[in-house]
Amino acid sequence: QHLGDFPKRLWQNTTTQYEYCPMPGVAYKRLEKEIFCHNYYLSNLCDESRFPDWPLREPVEVFRASLEELKKQMNRDENEEVEALQKATSVLNLKPGDG
Repeated sequence: QHLGDFPKRLWQNTTTQYEYCPMPGVAYKRLEKEIFCHNYYLSNLCDESRFPDWPLREPVEVFRASLEELKKQMNRDENEEVEALQKATSVLNLKPGDG
């Protein structure tokens, strides 16, 4: 739906240009504190009772992504988070209290 009538217009005129319109990210309360690394939520990956012997397609890449996320979490600065939120709010033309 976010493409609107663009596919139809593109079919009629192959030189039609798509106007990019940023969409706000989707956030789920249940996943708010989850860490997502290389297509896996780490809490599920580590839960051997619910997901025993879960096969990893690219174990080395999952490990690397996990290490990178750990570094990010260790170096996280609250000021940067506030600035990132303000920038996102500005880009999306949101007012304080929206979403």
